[in-house]
Amino acid sequence: MKVFFVYSHSIYHYYMTNTAIRPVNIDIQACKTIPDLFENLFAHIPPQEDMLYYKVDGKYQPISYQDFQQKFHAIGIWLQKQGIAKGKTVGIIMDNSPQYTMIDTAIQYLGAVNVSIYTTLNPDGIEYIIKDAEIDTIFIGTPFLFKRVKAVAPHLKQYITLFDTPQEDKVISLNTIFEQAKSYSEQDKKAFLDAKNEISEEDLSTLIYTSGTTGVPKGVMLTHKNIVSNTRSCMQFLPVIDNRDVFLSFLALAHSYERTVGYYLAYSKGAKVAYAESIETLARNMMEVRPTIMLCVPRLLERVYDRVMSNVESQKKSKQRIFQWAIRIGEKRRKKHENYEHIPIGLNIKYNLAQNLVFKKITKRTGGRIRFFVVGGGAMQQQVGEFFANMGIPAMEGYGLTETSPVVSVNPLERQVYGTIGRILPGVRVAIQNPDTKEIYIEAGYEDYDKKINSPEGEILVKGDNVMKGYWKLPEETAKVIDEQGWFHTQDIGMFVNGSLKITDRIKNMLKTAMGKNIYPTPIENTYLLSRYISQIFIIGDKREYLTALIVPEQEHLKTKFNLDDTFFAQENPVIEDKEIIEFFEKELSPLSKKLPKYEVVKNFTLLRKPFTIEGGELTTTLKTKRKFIEDKYKDYIEKMYT
Repeated sequence: MKVFFVYSHSIYHYYMTNTAIRPVNIDIQACKTIPDLFENLFAHIPPQEDMLYYKVDGKYQPISYQDFQQKFHAIGIWLQKQGIAKGKTVGIIMDNSPQYTMIDTAIQYLGAVNVSIYTTLNPDGIEYIIKDAEIDTIFIGTPFLFKRVKAVAPHLKQYITLFDTPQEDKVISLNTIFEQAKSYSEQDKKAFLDAKNEISEEDLSTLIYTSGTTGVPKGVMLTHKNIVSNTRSCMQFLPVIDNRDVFLSFLALAHSYERTVGYYLAYSKGAKVAYAESIETLARNMMEVRPTIMLCVPRLLERVYDRVMSNVESQKKSKQRIFQWAIRIGEKRRKKHENYEHIPIGLNIKYNLAQNLVFKKITKRTGGRIRFFVVGGGAMQQQVGEFFANMGIPAMEGYGLTETSPVVSVNPLERQVYGTIGRILPGVRVAIQNPDTKEIYIEAGYEDYDKKINSPEGEILVKGDNVMKGYWKLPEETAKVIDEQGWFHTQDIGMFVNGSLKITDRIKNMLKTAMGKNIYPTPIENTYLLSRYISQIFIIGDKREYLTALIVPEQEHLKTKFNLDDTFFAQENPVIEDKEIIEFFEKELSPLSKKLPKYEVVKNFTLLRKPFTIEGGELTTTLKTKRKFIEDKYKDYIEKMYT
């Protein structure tokens, strides 16, 4: 989307021994605001039931619905006493945690505006958002972030920390707020809860600052209607989620993808949410939590796929044949299922055998209960999606933007069309427009889905209640992307293929070669990424006679292939100049180049020792490459490829 055996006792016991757990049908059709979503949820689920899980002293512990309500009430009453009211911006800079959801819920009930800041953002970026969003109260997750915020914004009215701090002017810990709550009266609680009655669906819920591949970040204004309508659309599109499901949350709640789908949608359906400790502990947390649903980015699944394939290659020939047989059986069954064909008994028997011999050994590392992945944040390699689906775990690839709250389309659970970004969500309309002539080739939505719908390539336009109110304090920028007919211009290039939406690239990514060819680099990059020795690739060629590339090797595979260690990648020279490794990559790229037209073939490349990262400045917080930054940083090496 423009979304990788030690049982946790509490979760395992809850699901495996509590016979009272039954599906709860929660309807949100009448909900107009985010507080409506929560009030509806609290009315359906018993207060003593577990709502979320977090790691404490090495074990996952539950927080009940009752505990959650008490804590967000305490935060909300305290904020209200500090003068936080409807329309007031409140900052949050912290990793995913139960506290984040408590703080956000309190903010939403007051009609205030959540301004979440990525924890990976540099000091200049933090300072810009605090000033631009007019924040004077901010919640902070760690001592490191506290020092960073204080350094760039010492003027704020209040700093609230998740950790205990020494007594200091304008600084208070969340635990102190919880202690103060013991003295609050029923009148205080009533005043807080009454505030939600003054909220309109047109009121702002959040400002989410786009990471910006060029220029300064823009604050995307999302209203309660934007988010609730998108949550409702997702719920209608994916009705199979219920209160028996457990999400494992690790993608940043500062972004709309995790916030809408992994937070508001999950809770609106009564599902439980467990919070991963970090990306580094994700593999362990999956086995502890044993989630049934996960949101992830393509890279997570691609890494799992690469590791499985590498492990298979190291096995005896007999085991390799068993694995290949299992994949073939899984593929046959998947295709029949996706085509709504009858699955023969014999095929089902073979599939069950493949599960026992091969697939369960792989899926055990996810905890063994994953029903499906929801994938966003970039294009997923088709063979990776098919691989997981062959094992019986669909990877539902979707598409969206911060400006669309965010989900526009998703592959249906029952029929994946890999290589596309799926069907349009209910309540959303999509048009494909010629970027030059402005002619609209086709307009379609969920209601008029037809497998016969195809269109030429063009810019993807989106219309619906999910489209943002605009950019914060930037009316001219808003007018550039939302036209008079209400269409939001995504600047993404795509088309309809047999009823499904397919994305090609970004308009701003287009390279115009010196030979006059217009080239979109993303499909080319995806072709070369089929090599498991390539972790990242960046295509260059604007105003050049031919294409070149900066390539980041997959370190673990390169270590194994050439018997390297970490010191090789820690060297000061940013590029790999080892002749043997370069010749290996020339051979690796050759068969992939044959899949491309001659003018899209990479003629020269440079191997980079270290990957593109957010911290290094090459990637945005949503993992998009910053083209100008990369071209400037590696300018000398790029010029060398052309001389």
